[in-house]
Parts: sequence; structure tokens; C-alpha cells
Amino acid sequence: AAAAAAAAAAATVATATNRMLLPLLPTRCRRRIHRTLVRQAAVKNSLASHTDSKDGFRIEPVEGKGLGAIAERSFACGELVLAETPAFRYKSKDTATIRQQRFDALPFHEQDAVMALHDNFAAEEDGKTLDGILRTNTETCDNSDFDMMICPIISRFNHSCKPNCELSWDDTLKEEHVYAATAIKPGEELCMHWVNIIAPATDRQRELTLRFGFQCVCSFCSQGPNISSDERRSRLQELWQDLEMEGPDEPEYGLEMIGDMLRLYAAEEIHLQSLKCQACNAASQLLMMLEDVESATKWANEAHKFSIRCRGRNHADTRALAADIKQLEKVPKD
Repeated sequence: AAAAAAAAAAATVATATNRMLLPLLPTRCRRRIHRTLVRQAAVKNSLASHTDSKDGFRIEPVEGKGLGAIAERSFACGELVLAETPAFRYKSKDTATIRQQRFDALPFHEQDAVMALHDNFAAEEDGKTLDGILRTNTETCDNSDFDMMICPIISRFNHSCKPNCELSWDDTLKEEHVYAATAIKPGEELCMHWVNIIAPATDRQRELTLRFGFQCVCSFCSQGPNISSDERRSRLQELWQDLEMEGPDEPEYGLEMIGDMLRLYAAEEIHLQSLKCQACNAASQLLMMLEDVESATKWANEAHKFSIRCRGRNHADTRALAADIKQLEKVPKD
């Protein structure tokens, strides 16, 4: 209903503008303006479709952040919030000229959906550029052909240093998925992380400024400096680095580090299921090095559980973990 009403309103505005303005302009200008109005109406219709509660969220202005996604209903941890096919995909090695050529080849409504996004690097709204919009909104994906993409609806999800959602690229479906990283209540803003979430605040703010052109004003950062939080997140970075370097040579020490990681995630209220999945999978591998098959299987099952929550049951990585568990179950127990 909301989508239909928005479309009707856009059409009414376009018609009124045509009647009053177009007759006064040269033919070339009239055609260009008419084409732009039609394309903008299509974009508004697309955005309006996400104000309906059937999608579970709405896109609306958020103070200090521009537009954002607000939950219309409750979401359980691990629930799929949104699946979106990218409107624009390109290669990270593309030159600006090639990116522009790929963009120009898109249908007009997809071009407009991309150009309607925010450009953090523009001096003013009229100064938006394709390059600035891509710098502000591009996401990466695990694909050897086109590893960069723009998803117009997902781009409306703001950053938070304590995100309640996370992204997962499904290369089989060629879709970007948003999953609830924790239980979400109606009225809460749906947020993800756009930079390294376990970095201390100064590093997160620096990366956000350099890569996206803005400073974080999430509910966590707006509380001011938090030395204890910075220490915990810095320790998390150290633990991951030490685990990669020393874990394979010292499995028992590696398992201690993983235990510390999981405790720090809880203390920091970092709910990302993907990080827990990664830690549990590493623990399973270390336990196999210690020939503790029973414990390795338990940790593998935990990793599989977290993978379902952050990627879905049918994702290739989740299926690979399920296959690993089957292999572990076949290994004779002492």
C-alpha cells in the first residue's frame, strides 16, 4: 500500500511539473527532464517498498546519519533480514573509465538507484559523483570475477561499532544477505560494521574517515572515550595475530587464546556470529592437532551453529562445515 501510494504521488508531481515547466523549455531540455522524472519515480517506488512492514524494516531519516533502516518487527538472532541482488558490480582493478563504462551500460532505473545514494565526499548534494558514491557505498564480495558491488537498500544500513546485523555474500545466489547478529526489537536501528570492529576507537574513526568520509556517531562512540573498551579490542587484535603465528605450533596455547577471545567478545557485547564461527572452527582444528576428536567435533558443531546464523544453512561455507563434522564423526574415538 505504501509503495503504491508513493508511486502515485511521484507520478502526480511529475505530471504537474510537466504541465507547468516543460512547455517553457527547449525540446532537448524537455525530453531530458521528462526522462529524469520517470526514472526518479521508479527509484522512489523502490525505496517506498521498504517502508512496508512485510519487509520487517523501513528506510527513514535518522538524526545525524541521513537515512537508516529501522526494524518494524522483532528479529531473532540468525534471522535473514534482507537478501538483495547488487544493482552494480565491478572489479577492484577497474580504472575509473572502465567503471564508468560498466555503469553507463546499466538500465536507467539501476543507474538512478545508485546515484540516489549518499556521497560522503561531495561538497554539496549537487556535487555528487559516481566515484564518490562508490567510495561511500561499495561492499566487497567473495567472487573472482566482480569483487566489488553496490546494493542500494543495504547501503542505507548505517555503521555501528556494536552492530546488530552482519553481511554475507552468497556466491551461488549472487546475493548479499543481511542477518540479525543478535535479537532485535521493533524500533531499533539496523546497523552493520564497515570497518574492523575489533580495532580501538581511534583506529576505527580513522579508517571510517579515510575510506568513507565520516566519523562514527553510533550509540557506543557517542558516549565518549572508553579506555577499557579500547584495551579489550586491542587485546582481541593481538590474540588473533598470535593465534595465526603461534597456534599451529602450540595448540594448547592457541586454545587458551580462543577462550580469551570469546570472553572478550562477550565483555564488549560484540555479537557477530561470524567471529564466533571463526574462533570455534579454529579451536576444532587445534584440537584435531592434539588428536582430541571428541572435543574437536563439539567445537565444529558450535562453528556450524554460528555459520547458520551468519550465512544461512545452505551457504557453501556452512555446508563445508557440515561435511567436516560428518568426517569427524567417522573418526574412531579412543
